[in-house]
Amino acid sequence: MKRTKPVSVVFNKEGLTYAEMLKKIRQDTSIQSEEHNVDAVSKTANGQLRIVLNRKANNPDHFVKAISQAIGNGTTTKTFGDSSQIEILDIDEEATVEEILLAVTSSTGVPVSPKLLRVRKLAKRGIKSAVVVVPSSIVAKLCTKKLRIGYVSCRVRRWTEVKNCYKCQNFGHTRSSCEGPERSNQCWRCGIDGHRSKECANPPKCVLCRCAGSDEDHVMGSYRCNSYRRALEAEKRKLNKAASPKCPMCDAEINDAKHTLFECDAYENWRQQLYAEIGHRLTPQDLMGPDRGLHPPGHGAQMRG
Repeated sequence: MKRTKPVSVVFNKEGLTYAEMLKKIRQDTSIQSEEHNVDAVSKTANGQLRIVLNRKANNPDHFVKAISQAIGNGTTTKTFGDSSQIEILDIDEEATVEEILLAVTSSTGVPVSPKLLRVRKLAKRGIKSAVVVVPSSIVAKLCTKKLRIGYVSCRVRRWTEVKNCYKCQNFGHTRSSCEGPERSNQCWRCGIDGHRSKECANPPKCVLCRCAGSDEDHVMGSYRCNSYRRALEAEKRKLNKAASPKCPMCDAEINDAKHTLFECDAYENWRQQLYAEIGHRLTPQDLMGPDRGLHPPGHGAQMRG
């Protein structure tokens, strides 16, 4: 069974420092008998108090409430548990947020508090998808069946988050480890400096796919973006998730070396550049010569006699 992450709770009270909050907790005799519920105590980057609860904590909600009372009125808390993200597909565009969350809650059979992160509409099809945060323990159960939302039975799948760098705008890493070019001033939609993407009226152009020799007539990071899809597939492999047997770039049923090198539309621009350099169109037979090299038309046949 997968080991779950412990729950951590961050406490904050206006006017009190980390040390002052911790002192109030230690002085409260009613909490001292509950010390076995705590695994660790630490200070957050902005000076708040973080308490990591033991996985076997008895009635953690009551314990968190007692700590809040010990610190004083006006104490705010944020709870961080072992959660994952799921994507719900095929949702009727008229479905409300309440209907989506209710469908998740009622389908699990256990008390959960799902949180909606984002909704993406597919206007031409009249449907939308939603990304929802749920406890990791129920993800497998949700992904094995469909959710009934309104009149539609909606598919559910695990959502994979892809890192995005705001320096070079590429995927798979963040600014702190970026070695790419500076593009932070470029519009996300069209790749031109001087304006924000929400103000952009230019046709969409993806600078990442342009540099990679792929089709660029789309918004960077959309599902038409080959750069994004490559990063997504890499993240899925990293997390040991079952990859689809289909080609991640064009959804072809067979995703083998032959398809990638000679057939996939996503790499057609790259192939044309290669053909221009070697002087002819590459075929599978060109790769099967005695020295496994690339041969001009007819050369491989001559070598084989």
